[in-house]
Amino acid sequence: DDAGLEATVNFTLSVTDAADAPTGISISQAPPPPPPPPPGGEDETITVTVTVVGDQFYFNGELASDFTLTEGNTYIFQQSPTDGNAGHALAISATDGGAIVDGLVFYIDGGDPRTQATYDYYLVSFYTYFELFEIHYTVPEGGADILYFFSNTSDVTGGTVDVQGAYTPPPPPPPPTDPDAITINENELGVNVGTLLTTDQDANDTHTYTLSGVDADLFEIVEGQLKLKNDISANFESKNTYAVTITSTDSTGLSYSQALEVIINNVNEEPTDIKLSATSFNENVNGIIIGAVTTIDEDVGDTYTYSLSGDNSDLFEIVNGQLK
Repeated sequence: DDAGLEATVNFTLSVTDAADAPTGISISQAPPPPPPPPPGGEDETITVTVTVVGDQFYFNGELASDFTLTEGNTYIFQQSPTDGNAGHALAISATDGGAIVDGLVFYIDGGDPRTQATYDYYLVSFYTYFELFEIHYTVPEGGADILYFFSNTSDVTGGTVDVQGAYTPPPPPPPPTDPDAITINENELGVNVGTLLTTDQDANDTHTYTLSGVDADLFEIVEGQLKLKNDISANFESKNTYAVTITSTDSTGLSYSQALEVIINNVNEEPTDIKLSATSFNENVNGIIIGAVTTIDEDVGDTYTYSLSGDNSDLFEIVNGQLK
């Protein structure tokens, strides 16, 4: 103030995230990545029917080694003596040949939890008196990536079982293709051009695509893939490039458009016909030239060799493109 006194006040300012329009569109002709495995649920309880076939544990009808566990889920492994489990008490370890993991809870025909020793003993020696043996196990977060399943009372094995996190991140997008090198082969109906990729500052925004431009009516976009329509194929000899404009619109209605050129690869095609300039000739003339042989082929400038067959082919020859 005018007396030289001052006060300092700190303010916290917040910035509101406004929607940004997409800023670029590219296309990738690399193979699309495989879809991520379905995300595991957390805190789910999953019942697993255990059977024994040929000294192998099976979980819900598949080899135990093909099974996957998810962190945070509780699994109830049910061993019925009538499913081949008699004498084969299931056990789980975090290391090959190691100690049994902590957290296993054992039940026999419901009731109160039993010790592992009681569970094993009854399943080996008194299984005829009981209907169902259960092991409850909640997979801990941050634990082993692989668990080992085996029998604690016999030689039956289950092998290794993978443990996945409750969240599986999606695979990274495929790398974009040079915009001057987007190509497709001619003569392939409904050929896939590539995966459309949108550049957008708004992470995790969603985008829809529309087509316009000179050749837009030849194309369609299916599940993010630009492709020729199913009943259309390119023909290099008729047109060797296609031009389309792709518009990407985000969830707020903001959009960006990009013109793309699709280059058609010339594929070698079979000749479609052979013409002979004349089909009659005079008798009594040795080695007479009958006519010129011409090949009909969409591939302009191609070269050809000829061979003869048929009942009288041994009387003729083709020399320098002429039948004689």
